[in-house]
Amino acid sequence: LESAVSGYTRNTQMEILEGDEYQRVRNILYVNPTTQFLSAANASVGYVSKYVNLRARYRRVDQDFKSMGAYLFETDAEAITVEPSFNLFKNKIKVSGSIGQQRDNLMKTKMVTTNRTIGSVGLSVNPHKVYGIDIQYGNYGIAQRAGVAPINDTVRLALTNQNFNVINRFSFINSHRAFTVVLMNVYQEMRNVNPVSPAFIESTVFLANLTLNYTFLKRRTSVIAGLNYSKNIFSLGEIVMVGPMAGLGKSFFKNKLSATWSAGLLSNTYSLGNTTGLTMNSSLNLNYQIHKSHSFLINIRAIRNTATNVLSVPFSEAYFTAGYQMAIR
Repeated sequence: LESAVSGYTRNTQMEILEGDEYQRVRNILYVNPTTQFLSAANASVGYVSKYVNLRARYRRVDQDFKSMGAYLFETDAEAITVEPSFNLFKNKIKVSGSIGQQRDNLMKTKMVTTNRTIGSVGLSVNPHKVYGIDIQYGNYGIAQRAGVAPINDTVRLALTNQNFNVINRFSFINSHRAFTVVLMNVYQEMRNVNPVSPAFIESTVFLANLTLNYTFLKRRTSVIAGLNYSKNIFSLGEIVMVGPMAGLGKSFFKNKLSATWSAGLLSNTYSLGNTTGLTMNSSLNLNYQIHKSHSFLINIRAIRNTATNVLSVPFSEAYFTAGYQMAIR
């Protein structure tokens, strides 16, 4: 069970509220009419055996809930799911699934309420220590019903979102080196099942990624290379992005300091007007373990996009984050 409560005051210049019910929190938060108290919770209960696992999960995040410990997460959502999994043939085959319902408009303030059917099934096959394959299929539905106001069929949202993922894994490991190859393919489509609403929200996405990782175990050094491809088809045309990526990882000072650098380049082609451009990104991750239970983390990331079309404008971004991590053993 995990739960959290947030209290935010949007405007400290407004007059403070009077009343005994606010005196308890006034020492830690300035409470006035712009103050919001919101909550989030995530709970699960499961049964685990040698061959069968079963888990039921409940998740709720209030509308506009904020946390300074997380950058982006879905709010205004309540979901209940059941997640079974099965281990067969000495764990060489694993079958997993998930089915449930999700809804929004928890505060009853939106014009409409959106209900989603959440469902997926996965298959992981590991016939040999060298090769394994993961297959996952998901089919998600979105449907709206009236909230604080009536809704007609012309604007009612009714969508199906299907995705199909296949990941092939090859591993060659001995006492000196490890070489892995991962080939990932993703197909995703969103279809509008409301016959009277426009179809411009429909889209189809193809993704492919090939990654090679060669690690010198005694030198504690890894070299990564890869190729990315994506194609997004929608009502206004299509965008194709393709390009290489490379990375390097190294451990120093008896594994106390680990450093990982990666960079990628994507060439973007937009069918409408045949416009092109480049997207370049690079990142550096540092992890220094000062004690077996304490470590510092630094991440530096930069992105530059020169592509210009109706969906994108040129921009440059730089991020720097630092963190401290403590493990209780």
